[in-house]
Amino acid sequence: MAWEGYETLGRGAVFANYDDAARSVAMVDRGGKDMQSTTPSFYVDRDKLVEMNDKEQLAQMKHILHRIAVYNPQTQFVVVFEADGTQGADIVTPNHAPSEVWARTRKDGGKMFDWNKK
Repeated sequence: MAWEGYETLGRGAVFANYDDAARSVAMVDRGGKDMQSTTPSFYVDRDKLVEMNDKEQLAQMKHILHRIAVYNPQTQFVVVFEADGTQGADIVTPNHAPSEVWARTRKDGGKMFDWNKK
């Protein structure tokens, strides 16, 4: 998602909203719930983020905008976690480049795969 978003829209961040996911998990047996499939996530480019928010909201999001400005899209991505009206953001440096993850998931249809295979 991060690489495809960057390639299509430019610099931005993956937003993951845990409000609904936390509520749904609290209602069921945790052993049987897949948090990834219950957490809505989407990519928002920097320009759209600025367009969608007023000056006061943008001031509160300066840590997010800073991370979007400084991350290296070849090796990193920005993720913003949202829950109960609070946002936290960080730059993630995965073991595999975002472009490589994107290519590998496309190759096997998005299924889980063995990273040790070439």
